[in-house]
Amino acid sequence: MNHPGPFDGLGALATAARETRRIGLGIGVIPLHTRGPQSIVEGARAHALPLDRLWLASAAQSESLDRVRDGVAALRKELRTKLVVAALGPRMCRLAGEIADGVLFNWLTPEHAKASAALVREGAKAPAARRRGCSATCGSPWVRARRPRRKEGGRYAAIPPTRRTSTAWV
Repeated sequence: MNHPGPFDGLGALATAARETRRIGLGIGVIPLHTRGPQSIVEGARAHALPLDRLWLASAAQSESLDRVRDGVAALRKELRTKLVVAALGPRMCRLAGEIADGVLFNWLTPEHAKASAALVREGAKAPAARRRGCSATCGSPWVRARRPRRKEGGRYAAIPPTRRTSTAWV
């Protein structure tokens, strides 16, 4: 996750972009509630990120659908790149399918990932949907075996909208 402050994920991507010309580049999540769309646009431009290879994932705490909808629209207006929405709850999954180029899932069981993907596909069928389809990421057995699940799962479980999905890992 990218937070404003001493660590700038966009700067780290710029370093990676200088070392390769073919791989896609992305940040797991840039939170819209701490770093607004204009700051993200300015950061991408300041670091001269290659927009054709860039995947920007955004989210908002408390599942603010309006904040995510408005943030993705603002980013899309300013940056010609792929935009991803981090989604856990059903409404955010549907919204991701409607407005984003992809969706980022986290801390889901395979069963919940399947149900979430169905909600994304449902959103993609909306009349105003940007794209039809999604790309998804969920924790693999390798990742789950190496993360401090109880501690990290507890952190996610403390956020009210994610309580339902994160407790499977606690």
